[in-house]
Amino acid sequence: MCNVRYLTAIMMTGILGAIWISGENAWSQEAESAVAKPAAIEKPAAIESTAATPAAAESTPPKPVITESTATAPAVETQAETPAVEAIVLGGFRQSFKPESPAAGWRYLWNAAGAVGKAAHYRTLIWNKSGVYTPASQFPAGAPAKGLMLDILSGYPGQGSASAPDKLDHYVIIAYTMQTDSKGNVWLTDGNIIKPIGGEKENIELRVYVNDTLKYSDNVSTAETPTLFQQDLGELKKGDTIYVAVGPAGSDAEDMFHLDFNLKMLPSGAEPEELLNLVKPPADIPEVKRLNGGKPSPAFLKKHEEFIREAAAVNPDVVFLGDSLTTGWLEAGKAIWGKHVSVYKPLNLGVNGDRTEHVLWRLSNGEIDKIKPKVIVLMIGTNNLYMYSVDEISEGVAAILNELNDRLPESKVLLLGILPRAKSPEAKVRAKIREINEQLAKMADGKDIHFLDFGAELLEPDGSISEEIMPDFMHLSESGYNIWFDEMSPVLIEMLGLDKG
Repeated sequence: MCNVRYLTAIMMTGILGAIWISGENAWSQEAESAVAKPAAIEKPAAIESTAATPAAAESTPPKPVITESTATAPAVETQAETPAVEAIVLGGFRQSFKPESPAAGWRYLWNAAGAVGKAAHYRTLIWNKSGVYTPASQFPAGAPAKGLMLDILSGYPGQGSASAPDKLDHYVIIAYTMQTDSKGNVWLTDGNIIKPIGGEKENIELRVYVNDTLKYSDNVSTAETPTLFQQDLGELKKGDTIYVAVGPAGSDAEDMFHLDFNLKMLPSGAEPEELLNLVKPPADIPEVKRLNGGKPSPAFLKKHEEFIREAAAVNPDVVFLGDSLTTGWLEAGKAIWGKHVSVYKPLNLGVNGDRTEHVLWRLSNGEIDKIKPKVIVLMIGTNNLYMYSVDEISEGVAAILNELNDRLPESKVLLLGILPRAKSPEAKVRAKIREINEQLAKMADGKDIHFLDFGAELLEPDGSISEEIMPDFMHLSESGYNIWFDEMSPVLIEMLGLDKG
């Protein structure tokens, strides 16, 4: 088991590093986030109830016109709306996560010296050379801590009592110490935890303490959706410490978990707003892109508003819709776009890091409502690969196709297969991508929806990916965009009804 956890931890670190370098952060970790960027390591296959989506942009309501009739009209008694209680955000796990040196008030611990629930038993985790927090500088650590690790994306508790030499469950513990007395009550809210792998009987334990007092506990089983939780922790004093601990529930099973939560201070008697699903929103329901901590990404909203204005001005014949692979047409593929693609009167609606649910949100909030393109070129889903299943990703793409049909029934869609990733043809992500593309191909009818998978054209004869085509084994170089255009143009010409000559 130690070897499995070690390899998984290294793979997780690799995914994180690759995501940072490519700008494809699965949790929308944009420039507004202060988290440091670990180095890239080759990545393998694989990661947020639905949160309310904000309006596309806030606007100032028009002032009422005062006329003689309105000025003299009798007053009507109205019920004033109760203003929302404003919470003071103390911080959150992912929001505050920092490699090497935790943010003020935060510590990452494990119960090295005894049972969880006693702060005297806790010891500090250190930043491992592999890019995760572990009990020691090298992996694997001592027997009780075997496999124990924590990073911003995931964690593993240590050995369970069934096999640990000291017969204890060894917990990963995230601690926050109050920096001042609270004014009102402190809430742990927007709590999300998911155990994405393991059998039906394999569970992990979640516990929340204030100092040594247990405030909340739950048994979390393997699932495709996160468990959402929150807890009123009461009025706290400076120096009081909140501990969020995740343990193995006795066994030494596949105890990988993904976790996030926020700490907020509210007036006594007030409660937080609806819980946000921060870890894994459904792939087929519109969801705004959020920063760590749950705040809608200002950069994402700004880009969305820019796209609405640009679409109205351009009135394109062809719309390219997707993530950073689509954005890359205006970067690595700029020359090909300008020389060849521009003749089709295109509009590029690519956003770095977008997943299926983010594209759905953009479409649902007016991004294409003022245009009537002849063809929409859609490539999406690569950023869902980590946490979402084949069926979930396929359902997300199907939801986008349905949304496009509802809003632009006269437009045709060129649905592109997800491109291969990872250098080695043996990488597990390759098989997952092939399964998804098989399902996407079935969505095409050859009339209104055409499917094109040109991934094989990006591969070397032995099935590997060269750095000349994909410098980071995820994003395309200019040569890669040349291949994309060569494969796409005959289909696009036919869909546009243009003269092939």
